[in-house]
Amino acid sequence: SPYHNIPRWLIIGYLFRKCGCFFIRRTFARDILYKLVLEAYLYFLLHDGQAIEFFFEGGRSRTGKLLEPRYGLYQILLEAHEAIDPAQRKEMVFVPVSIIHEYLPEQKSLGRELQGGKKKKENIFQVMKIVEMFYEQFGSVHLRFGTPVKVRPYLPDIKDRVKALAFDCFLEVGSNMLVTPSALLSLVMLNMPNSAAMTLPEILGQMEKILSYCRQFNIPLSTSLDAHKLEDTITATIEMFINNRKMRSIGDRARGQLFYMVAPNARQDMLYYKNTCLHHFIVPWMILQTWQKVFDGTLQTEQDLFEFFQRRLKHLRYEFFIPPHQEFMRQVGRVAAHFLGHPIENFQACLSLSFKEFYLIAANLGCFANALNYVHQGYYLAALSIAALSKEQGKFDWEDYFKRSRDIFHQQQGLGRGICYPESFSVPLLKQALRYFAEGELLKRDTGTYAVADPTALAQVITEFAEGVNPKVSFAFRSDR
Repeated sequence: SPYHNIPRWLIIGYLFRKCGCFFIRRTFARDILYKLVLEAYLYFLLHDGQAIEFFFEGGRSRTGKLLEPRYGLYQILLEAHEAIDPAQRKEMVFVPVSIIHEYLPEQKSLGRELQGGKKKKENIFQVMKIVEMFYEQFGSVHLRFGTPVKVRPYLPDIKDRVKALAFDCFLEVGSNMLVTPSALLSLVMLNMPNSAAMTLPEILGQMEKILSYCRQFNIPLSTSLDAHKLEDTITATIEMFINNRKMRSIGDRARGQLFYMVAPNARQDMLYYKNTCLHHFIVPWMILQTWQKVFDGTLQTEQDLFEFFQRRLKHLRYEFFIPPHQEFMRQVGRVAAHFLGHPIENFQACLSLSFKEFYLIAANLGCFANALNYVHQGYYLAALSIAALSKEQGKFDWEDYFKRSRDIFHQQQGLGRGICYPESFSVPLLKQALRYFAEGELLKRDTGTYAVADPTALAQVITEFAEGVNPKVSFAFRSDR
């Protein structure tokens, strides 16, 4: 065991890091030694009862979404803890912490990366630019401590215990991520298509519906969003975004004709804040998507409804953590029952709703109708790009795919049809969409290149995505085919 002589392991690791890296840039042996030294150090800390802080995502989120947990450090901690003599072993408890920024200093660089720009390395010149930060407003940083999480000892395999522990922490952090004024304002403003403007009363009206939903279903809110503070808080948040050149005002305040809109090329920046809270609103968005299809007669049987749900959730799982199907359906049933006044037992009950009940759903959840549309449009863009590349050149790589997606995106934007959300074009979204199509066996992968495996299935997927984007686009696609 590497744990019986901790100081020696630490000295070896230190010397190897300082001296060995001059001769060996990166080797398997070096990785193994690092792991052993890390295990020894964590063993010492756990044996001594010290607190250990780490970030389970493995890096900064570039999109504002909570990233999937990395298992490596969890496993090392569990292995080190189990190596301690049971007589001296203290209980190990994980305290999940969520950290939400109302505004990030590096927001401009994050937005540039989402559009395909390269991440700039830190240097002395960037440090000197820190003076510019004093001219910007950043708001607050919110920390919330979740319910402590313990290892599930009844799981026999350590890999199962690690995975369960990581996702228990992940869910606890996600459920405690606050809806902040910045996140709420970004959600409302980005629900509107590009160049749309709203008055302050219109913004507050949408916010009050969202906040009402949050309070009804225990979604955590910043204390500054209390009803008696709301207008002052949002006015200050709008001013912060205007001062930081993310929003702009149009009109004349004195005449009561003042409108607010997202500044040109700032939607990607504001998307970061929207994404920090978006996972709280997947359920109402899914309900509205389904209700609309039932209402217009697209979904007529229980099987139609079930398959529609499965397809919608399938690509959302690549963007957000979605609970297991049964748990998600319980959440859907709970939300629907709250507004309808009676329980929804199964899919069949959804097909027998009255016009009045459809109206109740639309009236109470309509503020979420466009919340995740940019994700749907991003996957539609990816599907169109793959189809075009397959027809033009057969095989393609990431660079081909990215360039073709950018061309099709600009084409769609120029036509004013289909893809109406500029944030639907981003590197993380395109990467996840490519992964979705590859793992769904619509694409074949071979040493960094891709080829369409099933053209018929891809055409069906494009048709379905098109129906969700714009019915007219769907009709045109079927006619061309």
